[in-house]
Amino acid sequence: MERHTEMGDNLLPWAVALLVASVLLWLFYQRPWERGSAEQQPDGRGAVAHPAVLMRVVAVVLALVVGTGAVVETDRIGDSGAQSVWEGV
Repeated sequence: MERHTEMGDNLLPWAVALLVASVLLWLFYQRPWERGSAEQQPDGRGAVAHPAVLMRVVAVVLALVVGTGAVVETDRIGDSGAQSVWEGV
């Protein structure tokens, strides 16, 4: 049971990182810097070229990595708790 409790302390950084990644995604998809911006020009493929696209991609990848890490850590913590209850470890 002590191992389960100690592992639970490791979840806090994942939760904080997931909060930060979620806020970043929210900010990047609100696009406040694009409102009223008439100077954007389409690139050769017809899409609007904007440096914020790279930031959005990075934010999505960060959110996926952090979300996956949080799920894996939560599973490990839950499994250790179940083992301590059912196996008496």
